[in-house]
Amino acid sequence: MLLAMLATAILTTVAMMGSAEILARWLWPKYSDPTCLVPARLGQVYAPNCVRRERISEGQSEILYRYNACGLRSDGPCAAEMPTGVRIALLGNSFLAGNRVNQPDSLAEVMADSLRKQCTRGIDLQNLAVEDYLFFDQYFRLDAALKLHPSAVVLMVMPTDMFEPMSRQEWESRHAPNVMRKSRIPTTDESGMSLLVRARRSLRKSRVLEITQHYVFQNLPLYVRLYRAYTDAAFGDTSDYLLAATSPGWQKRYDDAHLILGEMAEKTRQAGARLVLVAFPQRVQAALLELKTDETRASATAFTKQMGAIAKASGVPYIDGLELISSEPHPSRLFYPVDGHLNVPSQRLVAEKLAKTLEKLGIVTGDQCR
Repeated sequence: MLLAMLATAILTTVAMMGSAEILARWLWPKYSDPTCLVPARLGQVYAPNCVRRERISEGQSEILYRYNACGLRSDGPCAAEMPTGVRIALLGNSFLAGNRVNQPDSLAEVMADSLRKQCTRGIDLQNLAVEDYLFFDQYFRLDAALKLHPSAVVLMVMPTDMFEPMSRQEWESRHAPNVMRKSRIPTTDESGMSLLVRARRSLRKSRVLEITQHYVFQNLPLYVRLYRAYTDAAFGDTSDYLLAATSPGWQKRYDDAHLILGEMAEKTRQAGARLVLVAFPQRVQAALLELKTDETRASATAFTKQMGAIAKASGVPYIDGLELISSEPHPSRLFYPVDGHLNVPSQRLVAEKLAKTLEKLGIVTGDQCR
């Protein structure tokens, strides 16, 4: 009798969980074509002429990604060798690459449209941003950007781009002709993975869990605690960028960033272009800002203040992305709670503010615009 009761309880639980998962997948549809990322000598790039579709559960429509013959997200051909107007090359991670949004609504495209109103001869924007790039990876990506003869290179950096510290060997071998950067294309091959890792991967695929997180993460104090606990458990000291007093691990990251940005700025100047640094926040920083205490504000702004000081020391114009959204009544709502990227309406809001700041920096002035 006891075994029968136990079996009934287990079967009932499995049936309820299975029904909940089926219902969740019907109410919150989600799908994705295979990635357009392909391995490259300096990390990963987008495959030329690749097209893919996806829909995230927190989004409301299908997203189309289309890459041109140069592997850049664009419907147009590869860039002409010499631009007739102002050419801006973008470097960054998935935020600037336009993940989770259709190209016309993306941060890069809306920003370019806003800038075109100020430049008679036009703005040619070349988006070289690639998802999952580290800050040091951008050092190598800069060469591809400078070959396009841009007037300006806009580099966006976020805390996640600095989670993995740069090693001394990586820095000293940066000019080696055979230098190779590790590709970070997500793998679907589970062979060789432990049962625990496979269980975690399966749990992350649960739509019920994703929906639960979506609503739980809107409780900002709880979200901040969960974020810190998870990132520290999974990646070590990575959440220390939220500390007002810089930890030793993050001091090394900032020192590395100073070296990287300094050389990038010099290479850009020698090519006759301007480098602009944009430090953009994670959702957790926006959440801390929204809690409106001196302590949480110090935590929220620690990263962008450090990057601002590094930019100033390197002679690089700087845009504080956290300040761009700080005037919003609920800055955390600009991001998808679980996915973490900017949602569709906020892409336009942030892009227009970025465009205005670039105008103030004089990016769309001069003979190239007349």
